Amino acid sequence: MDERSRLEALLRRLGDEERALSAQRAQLHRRLEVFPDAALVERERELSTRRRALHAQIDEVRARLGLAPARSSDRVEQARTASAGFDVDFSSF
Repeated sequence: MDERSRLEALLRRLGDEERALSAQRAQLHRRLEVFPDAALVERERELSTRRRALHAQIDEVRARLGLAPARSSDRVEQARTASAGFDVDFSSF
């Protein structure tokens, strides 16, 4: 397998991981909406940190492939779709 193929496979794997993580966050947001809990808030923060790190990795691989980084507006829309209206104000916890 050549370098480009390896990078494309890595990009697919990172994208799959990011989508799974976003789904976990969306589920957690739904739970927080019903059962606000400090431990859940901390878990959401951990997931968010991991998700941001994945975004950085994805952008790095995209750059190595000569692709533009994903636009932040795309990410906002993906997050909005994943959370499907389950906005939580974490500052009150």
